Amino acid sequence: MLKQLTLATALTAVLTACQSTPQISAPARTAEQLQIDSTIKKVSSDFSAMLHNLAKNPTNTATYANIAYGTQSQRQKLDIYLPKNTSDKVPTLIYIHGGGWIVGDKSEVSASSMGVDKMIKRLLDNGYAVVSVDYRFAPDDFLPAQTDDVVQAFDFIYQNAEKYGLDNRRMAVMGESAGGHLTQWLANARGNKVRAAVPFYAASDLANLTKLNQADPSCTGFKWSDFGKAVGADLPADWDLSSYVVNEIYGTPAFTKKAVAVSPINKISKDTPPTLMFHGTKDCVVAYQSSVNYLQKLQQAGVAGELVTVEGEGHATAKFYTTPKYQEKVLAFLKRHL
Repeated sequence: MLKQLTLATALTAVLTACQSTPQISAPARTAEQLQIDSTIKKVSSDFSAMLHNLAKNPTNTATYANIAYGTQSQRQKLDIYLPKNTSDKVPTLIYIHGGGWIVGDKSEVSASSMGVDKMIKRLLDNGYAVVSVDYRFAPDDFLPAQTDDVVQAFDFIYQNAEKYGLDNRRMAVMGESAGGHLTQWLANARGNKVRAAVPFYAASDLANLTKLNQADPSCTGFKWSDFGKAVGADLPADWDLSSYVVNEIYGTPAFTKKAVAVSPINKISKDTPPTLMFHGTKDCVVAYQSSVNYLQKLQQAGVAGELVTVEGEGHATAKFYTTPKYQEKVLAFLKRHL
């Protein structure tokens, strides 16, 4: 299951003061932490190289590539894919890749071993533009850098839509895994402008990500270090992804405070847009219960929500993107709301 994740996605302008989340200086990192950082950076670099190699034979080709939406990092860039034979402004989907907030690349919409490119092709063929967004990674930048980035990218596209032939009155967001988390975050943060959200197996609750995995009967003996092995990283047995990406010791009050603050499940409101979720029942990276809980919160807020349950499926597999009925489900949802 985790091996599938590895092959697919490894799981898969500066913000103004009012937009950006203040960053607090962290204490100096220990030798063990620095070794972990080095290992993760190597894995991230290797994975990006693999995705770029796949993109040499693209299913989809960007119309505009490597557009900078920020100045804090080289990763603050996006690609725009326009549908063929269109002269009018087109409805637009923002796509956010996954990868545990530590790996991944916007090029997966161009070519992907797990089939994201096939879903994107269906969208382009049906007249939608797609904007694929890169964002900063841990350990160079811990959460909330990633949530800040996707909001900044959205604001950039919204403000420059006419320049690129996009209709900013008809905008949706889609993403998977960590990108699903960021999809939900963006949908909540810009619910007055985002018309629809499509998160796949989204990590909606960082504070309880590990607990939900451990509680799932399908995931007996779950350890994040196994995820590390799957992506080629030798990590300590007690390593925890949710702890790592917020840069706090797991289970401490500081961890809980930070993890709660960056969890989309805690940001749902009546302004959250209609949401279509997909999740497999045998997911041992982001537990299926995570999406069940998110759906319940949507319903409590009076927001239209639907969870497509993919029985027996794990994390980040091609089935989510290459199955015709799921493609049609997404297209019908977007047509209804954009």
